[in-house]
Amino acid sequence: DSMFSMPPRRITAIVLPHLLCELASAMAACRDPFAVILQDSAASQPLRARTRLDAVSDAAHRAGIRAGQSLAEAQAHLPCLSVLQLSPLHVQQTLARIAETALRFCPHVEISYPDALYLDMTGATHLYGSESSALHEVRTTVERLGHVARVAMAQGPRIAEMVARQGPHNEQVVAPFEERDQIQGFAISALPIDPAIAQWFTRVGVITLGDLLRLPRAQVTARLGDKAPELLDLAAGHDPRPLHAYTPAAVLCEQAAWEQGLTDLSALVFALHRLVQNMTHRLQGRGQALMGLRLILEHDPAIARFQEAAPESSTQVTLPVPIDRAEPLLRILRARLETLSLPAPVVGLRLETSQLVAAPRIQLTLSHQSSAPADALALLVAELSADLGMERVGTLALVDSYRPETRSCLHPPPLPSFASPPSLPSFSFAQVTQILPKPIEITKQILRPGLSIVLDSQSLRIEQMQFHQRLSGIEWWGPSSFNRDYYMIWLQNASTGGRGWFFRDRIRDVYYLHGWFD
Repeated sequence: DSMFSMPPRRITAIVLPHLLCELASAMAACRDPFAVILQDSAASQPLRARTRLDAVSDAAHRAGIRAGQSLAEAQAHLPCLSVLQLSPLHVQQTLARIAETALRFCPHVEISYPDALYLDMTGATHLYGSESSALHEVRTTVERLGHVARVAMAQGPRIAEMVARQGPHNEQVVAPFEERDQIQGFAISALPIDPAIAQWFTRVGVITLGDLLRLPRAQVTARLGDKAPELLDLAAGHDPRPLHAYTPAAVLCEQAAWEQGLTDLSALVFALHRLVQNMTHRLQGRGQALMGLRLILEHDPAIARFQEAAPESSTQVTLPVPIDRAEPLLRILRARLETLSLPAPVVGLRLETSQLVAAPRIQLTLSHQSSAPADALALLVAELSADLGMERVGTLALVDSYRPETRSCLHPPPLPSFASPPSLPSFSFAQVTQILPKPIEITKQILRPGLSIVLDSQSLRIEQMQFHQRLSGIEWWGPSSFNRDYYMIWLQNASTGGRGWFFRDRIRDVYYLHGWFD
């Protein structure tokens, strides 16, 4: 029977103890000590004296201010306390960003508002060598996003969160079926109960979860109410609660804003770097890659109105290959930024995805000796496409055409492959090595040996002429056909010479230079 028994659940809890303070201090500059209140700054309701603090900074905590105190009580105790408002939507978006990044570790992630996440890593920890190594990788990934994190692993999400919050270490693994022994010394406030009830138990001498379990169950049930069985099971280390998986949004968006307008490219790239890192972390967690995105620049509204410019300007970046790494994406966006002219200083940046695809999978090999990455060429093509435009990057191919200037075309990436080169017209231009983009009109007089013509401010003498071929009635099905007589002409002066490829338009009786021979 043990051969077919299910392995115990392994749930990782990520606790972000300073998340609210991190977000609030990043949005508004203020001096410590400060407190945070979750309330949309755009709401019409003002802060009241009885409004409760949701988080406090370390300096405020050392001064005796605690989360849950009323605003009036906190300011009476510490008059220099600053109060910052934080939008709950901003907190949800940050947790969603972290959840999408954490999807790289497991298929199911749950958000526990306002500062925790649960990861179902059952059966996946061996991929990292051990459970401790897996926890370390999770915490390191979250900290790369700029957040302080504490992580713990247990059989249930709420027990893992309790251990992460009150345990002695930032990374803790609770062995299966040892949860009860691990949490017996935790304060009763670790349970998800009302703070007033936790304070009542503390006043009567019930301080830890072990003290709670030693009380008669009937008395505890009368105090805890309908949730008593669930809370007592949790205190005993039993937590079978399932996870409610988070579903990522279809469109990714990363944005940043600041007060002082920026016009310097290096400053904009510095601000863009964090957005690109956050977006690529989310893409890698989702197993997706970018094929297109929009870069939106928010301008200073006052200066934009003065300059009669739009408050926002945007540029669409279409990528020929999927990209999910920060370094090449930042290079591409920087190249695009260098081509933009700013009508007004920039006070915000926003990245929005326009096309997402499944991330390409690269086969690993132990015999690969090259130090260059396998996608180096594809990334170079993507960078050139963003800088020059998709229509200017590709591979040159021959096509069937009687007109010499249309015998080649540029295929945009992905580059097509031909089993064999396409057939050519019966006449050959193999000797012509350079065809001008546009024929240059030379003269209306008849060219002959001994005559001098002017090319690029140089006077060249015609030494010899040889008829090459005639094109008659080409593209008669179009709006206009053309008739040409081509000549190979040897040109020479005191310092230089060469063989030019000329033609005479028989309709207009005008000579043109069309290319050069080797």
